[in-house]
This record gives sequence, structure tokens and C-alpha cells, in this order.
Amino acid sequence: MRRLTHRRADHLAVAERPARDAAADLGMLGVLLRVRRLVVQYDHSDHARTPFTSKSTEPNGARERGVSSAAVALAVLAGLAGSVQVAVMGRFGDRIGVVEALTFATAIQLLLSLTILLVARSGVGGLGGAFRAPAWMWLGGVMGLTVVFAITFAQPRIGASATIGILIAGQLVMGALIDKFGLFGVDPIAISTPRAIGIVLLGIGAGLSLVR
Repeated sequence: MRRLTHRRADHLAVAERPARDAAADLGMLGVLLRVRRLVVQYDHSDHARTPFTSKSTEPNGARERGVSSAAVALAVLAGLAGSVQVAVMGRFGDRIGVVEALTFATAIQLLLSLTILLVARSGVGGLGGAFRAPAWMWLGGVMGLTVVFAITFAQPRIGASATIGILIAGQLVMGALIDKFGLFGVDPIAISTPRAIGIVLLGIGAGLSLVR
């Protein structure tokens, strides 16, 4: 009886493992398919044009509100993700080394982005066009690498709050300059008085975050 019980337990364990692996695979596949559907829907709504006009077939007000809401939500998500990234990369850099952590994190990002691209576009899409684009547009990758390296190095030394505060203050100042002068081809936006006050206050907050 004991042998039969052990055999049944072994068979059940073997049967449960593939079931769990299959469930995990199906869950990941579902996530990737949802990402692809969202990207396709966005492309369709963003490029829905009639043959004789360049305007969208959707009401401009509703479409702009939807895009603005999505942009705000993604910006909030990016802010939350950036704070987590600061804390995690600082610990990771302490554990295996700053350059090593930077390299590994960049490899993970490349792997995930390639997976999303292949699922969303059913191939490489317009990736080849990157090599025909002006070289200054590649600065996005260089700047991303700079940010990850900086937070990995800075967080263990000055803390997460100070790192995030200084990072945001620097981003806001540079963003205001980019908007004002229309750098990199963006539409110029004047620096209003409330925006200038916000930049100054954020700079003061970033400086105070260094005080322990």
C-alpha cells in the first residue's frame, strides 16, 4: 500500500508540473497578446484617415482627450517605475558592481523590448528604419544608458529620495529648455510664470533632499 501511495503521489507531482508550466505559459501569452492588441488599436486610431483628408475620422475633441489621458497615465506609471528602478538598481549595483548591473539591466530591457516588438508587429516592423534615421536620434539610447548608470551609482551614496529629486529637477529644467527653444524638432512652448516657479521650487526641494 505504501508503494502504491508513493507512486500515485509521484504521478500527481509529475502531472501537476506540466499543468502549472502550461498555465504560466498561457498567462504570459495572454499578456503579450493584450499588448499587441493595444498597440494595433492605437495605431489604427492614430492613423485612421479618410482617402481624401488628413483628418481623423473620430471627433477631434474625444480623440485628443483619450490620447492625453493615456499620456498622463503612462507618465505617472513611468514615474512610479523610475522610483522603483532607482532603489532596485542601487542595490543591484552594490551586489554585483555598477557596470555589471548596468549591462545586465540593459540586456533585460533589450530582450523584453524585442519580445514586445515581435508580438505587436508580427516581425521587426520598421526597426530597419532606425539605421536610416539621423544619428542624433540615437541619443535616446545613450541618454537611457546614462540615466541607468547614474542612478545605479548615486542611490547607494546619496539615497533614493535625493537621487530621484535631483533626477526629476534636472529633467524638468532640461524639458523646459527643450520646450522653449523647440530643440530636437519639438513644438516650442513658452516657459510661463507658474512653470518657472515650479522649476525653482523643485530645484530647492532637490537640494533639501540632500540634507540628512
